[in-house]
Amino acid sequence: MSSPEERTRAISQHLNASSASIFNTLENLPLDPIFALSAAYAADPDPLKINLGIGAYRDNDGKPWVLPVVRKVKERLLSDPALNHEYLAIDGLRSFTDASAKMILGSDSAAIKENRFAGVQAISGTGAVRLGADLLHKIKPNASVYVSSPTWGNHISIFEDAGFGVKTYKYWDATARGLAFAEFINVLKTAESGSIFVLHACAHNPTGVDPTQEQWQQIAAVIKEKGHFPFFDCAYQGFASGSLAKDAWAVRYFVEAGFELFVAQSYSKNFGLYSERCGCLTVVTATEQQAVIVRSQLCRINRASISNPPAFGARIVSVVLNDPVLFAEWEENLKTMANRIIKMRGECLRHLIELKTPGSWTHISSQIGMFSFTGLTVAQVKVIKEKFHVYMTDNGRISMAGLNEGNVKRFAEAVDWGIDTGKKHHVKKNQRSAPRSKDIYLHLLVKLYRFLARRTDAKFNKVVLKRLFMSQINRPPLAISRIVHYVGGKAEGKTVVVVGTVTDDLRLLDVPKISIAALRVTDSARSRILAAGGEVLTFDQLALRAPTGKNCILLRGRKSAREAVKHFGAAGVPKSHAKPYVRSKGRKFEKARGRRSSRGYKN
Repeated sequence: MSSPEERTRAISQHLNASSASIFNTLENLPLDPIFALSAAYAADPDPLKINLGIGAYRDNDGKPWVLPVVRKVKERLLSDPALNHEYLAIDGLRSFTDASAKMILGSDSAAIKENRFAGVQAISGTGAVRLGADLLHKIKPNASVYVSSPTWGNHISIFEDAGFGVKTYKYWDATARGLAFAEFINVLKTAESGSIFVLHACAHNPTGVDPTQEQWQQIAAVIKEKGHFPFFDCAYQGFASGSLAKDAWAVRYFVEAGFELFVAQSYSKNFGLYSERCGCLTVVTATEQQAVIVRSQLCRINRASISNPPAFGARIVSVVLNDPVLFAEWEENLKTMANRIIKMRGECLRHLIELKTPGSWTHISSQIGMFSFTGLTVAQVKVIKEKFHVYMTDNGRISMAGLNEGNVKRFAEAVDWGIDTGKKHHVKKNQRSAPRSKDIYLHLLVKLYRFLARRTDAKFNKVVLKRLFMSQINRPPLAISRIVHYVGGKAEGKTVVVVGTVTDDLRLLDVPKISIAALRVTDSARSRILAAGGEVLTFDQLALRAPTGKNCILLRGRKSAREAVKHFGAAGVPKSHAKPYVRSKGRKFEKARGRRSSRGYKN
């Protein structure tokens, strides 16, 4: 008979089995890549680690920077006895949203003067994009949404969750490391009419590459011709170039061209209000009445999702944007951030050039904004993170704000090293890219001559490196007599280099004074060379003496000199000089026709 505990356990198991959880159909999703990267950085104990993943500004000491104007306004608000914690309106703080619209559209914009705009407060730029996506799905539920490839990692998720089918247009030209403008225009022309195109107003994330003003004009012309709807995402106004007007040029041009459009604005970067989640969706319509309707629809969506937006960040921004003195101070703060990032771009490029890092890196300085698309491969990013503890996204995007005078050189050195180690060279399948031998010294020589081959233009180092990869069969030995024959009287002041073994040859009676560098030299050959007043060098010694191969004579043994070559082909075949295999030499080992071991002859 079972005990009470066993019966209780059985009943519990029965109840659990009969009442399945509604959560059983859910799967555990991976952590967002950016925040997973930040978590890995935080857990890394290395004191020299560098975080280039998260898009947040850091000062030259690598610390978060509270803008002086923000600190000043914050203290003013906190000391105001009239400050309370009442709800804001559903569409947010009106002084904030109106000022946001004027900042992005320009105070002299026709849309502002004619009241053809609606500004609704949102949960930072992310919330503004989602707010616009939800309204567009009501208006154009069957439209396709096009985002750039690559784009901010959240764009696709936001529009898919809003119910749209999301497509991409090529934006990044990996070869030129710039804008794929022709491909972009082609997608605009071939996309179904009335599609929604998500455009980065400035400082494209993640590439840092923006169209020129002339290119923006061509983009606008095609969008108008095809009846597409432009949805601008503007997270870096003023932060990209240091000029609010310059960074808003594309949006203002579209408005002047007569477009209706959405602009999602974020104040995380340009005000440093990352955790305050302060944003605004500004909508430009054709008429004032349409703007009123749009505002009512956006309020309906806000009410059903967040009810009311948060107040504190919006109050800070509102005070600054509506006070000329504070506004001017904020512009100076913007220039401080923008100029430091521009300086880091220049310093990074300078160090890469000084290191003679392979490839062109001018895109580092030509890109703008917080991010730079380095062009590093996944393999290169991996080895850089593992060896130098530099944290960046797998696609090679880095936050320039994470660089400072204390780590920019170290980052350049990490990239320089990663280019060598992480690069996947295109080679033939039958051509080695590393020796198969486990010899540690040989692998060290490969690293040494790979470095020399990249750092110098000397063909000598490339040939030595290639031969270090080879098998012993392809590195046949070379006798001293052959070396003397090849060099003749030209050995004085020269070093004979053999990527293989140097052997002795007793037929050579007199060994001249000669300098030889080889992987291996037999004992007898070494003693004869040294006795003649010559020298025997290792390859690491050779690298110090002649890093470019100057005054070196590179030789190799004849592959046809190997014993096995003498047996290639078939004995007895016309024009074949193949030597037949025999068990050994001597009469008793020969196999004579018609004689067998049973007759007393040994085989």
